[in-house]
Amino acid sequence: MISELIKTFVYLATFIFVILLAFFSTKYIAKKSSVLGRSNNIKVIDGISLGNNTKLFIVEILNIIYIIYDNNSHAVVIEKYNKDDIANKLGDIKSEKEDISLRIKKLLSKKENTLEKLNKEKKNKDY
Repeated sequence: MISELIKTFVYLATFIFVILLAFFSTKYIAKKSSVLGRSNNIKVIDGISLGNNTKLFIVEILNIIYIIYDNNSHAVVIEKYNKDDIANKLGDIKSEKEDISLRIKKLLSKKENTLEKLNKEKKNKDY
């Protein structure tokens, strides 16, 4: 009876050891493969599936942004942008937005001033 208990314990310990060995070796292999597949010059920013075999990708290669269409038989570069140009355009849009908000604030303050003047004139007429 004791020998059967020892056998069961040995089988259980062996099973747990094999499971732990598989777990840690899988983690090690995953870490090594992610380092091998990583590139400093190419980065997939985003991708979307358009259907069964068609996809659209935004890829950055050496500070140039590409919009790529892929349908499993071939890939087509739809558009190509320089990263610096995009940053400049975003800066221009931001400055235009700030300019518009300043104009709106000025118009609102003029409206408030006009309303205040009208209210003062109305009060003066009432007296």
